[in-house]
Amino acid sequence: MYKIHSEQACREEEQGLPISDPTVKLLRQHVHSTAGRVKGSNQSRTSLRGQLWSTPVYLRPWNLWITIDPVDIHDPIAQIFAGEDIDLDKFMAVLGPDGEKRAQNIAADPYAAAKFFHFTIRTILEVLFGIEVTPFQVQSSMGILCEVAAYFGFVEAQNRASLHLHLLVGLKHAPNPDQMVELLKQEPFRTRIAAYIQANLRAHLPGLETAQSVKSIPVEKDIAYNPPPPPPPHPTAPDYDRQLKAFELRLAGTEQVHSCQVRRCLIVSKSGGLRCKRRAPFTCHEKDFIEGGNWGQRRVYEFMNGWIPGILVNVRCNNDAKLLTNGRDTMNTTFYVAGYAAKPQQMNYNISGGNSSTEEWRWRLRGWQKFSPTTVLVGM
Repeated sequence: MYKIHSEQACREEEQGLPISDPTVKLLRQHVHSTAGRVKGSNQSRTSLRGQLWSTPVYLRPWNLWITIDPVDIHDPIAQIFAGEDIDLDKFMAVLGPDGEKRAQNIAADPYAAAKFFHFTIRTILEVLFGIEVTPFQVQSSMGILCEVAAYFGFVEAQNRASLHLHLLVGLKHAPNPDQMVELLKQEPFRTRIAAYIQANLRAHLPGLETAQSVKSIPVEKDIAYNPPPPPPPHPTAPDYDRQLKAFELRLAGTEQVHSCQVRRCLIVSKSGGLRCKRRAPFTCHEKDFIEGGNWGQRRVYEFMNGWIPGILVNVRCNNDAKLLTNGRDTMNTTFYVAGYAAKPQQMNYNISGGNSSTEEWRWRLRGWQKFSPTTVLVGM
């Protein structure tokens, strides 16, 4: 009798039909409840998708889409995790391991690279975003982007297995969709948003106007190999602002210039040609603006990626951020995260523990919990 019931349930599942037998349905519920605690299973991914969609319903839509790509090869902290004897209080770049040795250290110790990534992201969340994590709760205070109300993110491994983070962020006190529509009709509010873009979502500095001016900036691949905090400018310097702009320009010229290459960003289009999946060359604008539900950064050179100055200067790595000001962008980004990081697998029995090169976190404000081995960040 059990065999008959199980065979019928198998046929119904293969045909995409609801399971009719109550005993099999009850068994399946128990299996799903158990599998929901297994990272990488369809049930755990369903839970993550539920958190992803319910968070903006409970609060309000996401406001920012951020990507952070720490430089594990050239950061001295990563080298310390890999076993190098480096004194950051008396740091001298010329005395440490050279670039080739640093790359060998990271390639030989993936755990050190993952540990560095985890440490860096936690530090960014705490120091730059104002999120303090304790074993029992998470507190949010004012950060460089304003006070964070919620976030959801996932870690992705690149072709060379280095890790980078994609992050959706919701800000406290941000207008809800109805309020946003009305506020965007008011010039003072649009001016405030443009000032926020200029301060936090930059895509231009003097010296990044043309391909020739960008090429004149030396590409310093090991610019991240400096003590934290970075070398000059120091806040007490009399010409601090000038030094800060000069250092940011060096970093932007090294980390933020996009170059289209096969197997990196060029993919075959429907017409059979090659197109950049990053949509380069990017649209240029003469000033930072927001009109209706659309916004733009000041960008003069069409191959400059945008960046968050606070992350670029302090972490010295490639990063990007986009402001989500209309329903279509927010919906597309949310669908991308749901379909990319939390997509279900094809077969119910094909349960995987997740990619061994990624780490998955799930966070909830007012008592976050940490899970492994795959990552999603949700703060509420």
